Amino acid sequence: MNQHLSSIDVFIISFFLLLTIFIGLRAAKNVHSTNDFAIGGKSYGTFIILATLSASYIGGGYTFGVSEKVFSYGIIYIVALLGFSLQQFIVAIFIAPQIGKFKDAISVGDIMYQLYGKHARTITAIASFLVCSGIIGAQINAMGYVFNLFLEIPTPYGIIIGTTIVVTYAAIGGMRSVIATDILQFIILIVMIPLTFILSIIKIFKADFSQITSQLEPFHLSFQHDMGSFFFISIFLSLLLGEALVPPYVQRLLIGKTIKQTIRGTLISAFISVPFFITVGLLGVVAYFYAPDLNPNLALPHVINIILPIGLKGLAISAMISVIMSSADSYLNASSVALVHDLYKPLFNQNLTSKNELRWMKMTTFIVGIAATIFALSIESVLDILFYSYNFWAPIILVPFVLGIIKNYQLSAKQFINLTFLTILFMLIWNGWIETHINFEGLVAGVGFNLVLYLMMVKYSNKKEITCPSR
Repeated sequence: MNQHLSSIDVFIISFFLLLTIFIGLRAAKNVHSTNDFAIGGKSYGTFIILATLSASYIGGGYTFGVSEKVFSYGIIYIVALLGFSLQQFIVAIFIAPQIGKFKDAISVGDIMYQLYGKHARTITAIASFLVCSGIIGAQINAMGYVFNLFLEIPTPYGIIIGTTIVVTYAAIGGMRSVIATDILQFIILIVMIPLTFILSIIKIFKADFSQITSQLEPFHLSFQHDMGSFFFISIFLSLLLGEALVPPYVQRLLIGKTIKQTIRGTLISAFISVPFFITVGLLGVVAYFYAPDLNPNLALPHVINIILPIGLKGLAISAMISVIMSSADSYLNASSVALVHDLYKPLFNQNLTSKNELRWMKMTTFIVGIAATIFALSIESVLDILFYSYNFWAPIILVPFVLGIIKNYQLSAKQFINLTFLTILFMLIWNGWIETHINFEGLVAGVGFNLVLYLMMVKYSNKKEITCPSR
């Protein structure tokens, strides 16, 4: 399926990659502290918040992965993906207004420390690393497809090239470099993905309508799934809960100059996600129309390959690379902050100076990039990587984080540890034995179990004096 690119397209892609490196390294000049590296000095307004937040979640999983699933199973997966959009609206309305209570925080671990003590910070740091590594893996997995399909570079080498670029500017410039490149990447992808869809629809409707309907399977345009409503609900809830308030998104809530700007940026980003996800999903249907025997993972790249003319194809491929880089750099930054600021410093070197902490964060970014590359090579489906990664976050951290912020509920340090241990045990049992029999995502069951157990502990604590978490 590979088609040789024109010299113009190759030039555009090369220019984009070089421009990304230039912008990232230029922004790195303003990084002088861990605050700059982690949250960019809390100096950003509405547009930048919505741009960097949107660029962070519009990654390989929510583009390649969704077009792959719609190609294989139909538009029901578009509806399921709107669970993520709903989550964004909930965060904008209920979480963002409360984030000002943690004005000195630079990570999820800092917030959990204020809520539940030092052990909660350690647990959060480990969970942050695991979920971030998995999601980075999904992005660089997709990166390999892009370089292989369009540039005819073997997938492993494509992964190495793309990851090297991202890791370089993310390690040197931290959040400032990430945000600077996110703005460029957001502008490109928010223009080129819809444009690709519009041009593909124009080309399709030039064909005979009977040809269109005969080429597609009935399930492609159906809101039903062979696995049943129960399965669909579990997927919808997984996308609603799975990436809710993961470390990079919480960091975006901490970078704003004011709470009002943070709320507006998050809310606009939520609105943007709805038409964008619908567009990406429908491109999976377009891909099936043209190549029903295609590898589903290549659905979106294939449409770009056959629809767009010279010049626009180079811009669209740059948008594909933007999709991947804009998520990968965010998760790289968040994972390095978690490992150094929330794990290494509190446990092993509490007297670590800001300068040395910054140096450790930069070095850790490289290490996480290598770990994520190994993870990416072990799972084929981009969206499957995301679902797998979610198990390390939502069932353990989401409920205590949200209720601690909104309701000011507080458990003792011991209660939080017990809650975490019992939830992990429940997840192991569910994923190991139960899920195969009832076909319901363990992530959703785990969040439900954690919620019920958390509320029971709160009710029990109200009858007894709560021991303050050990700070």
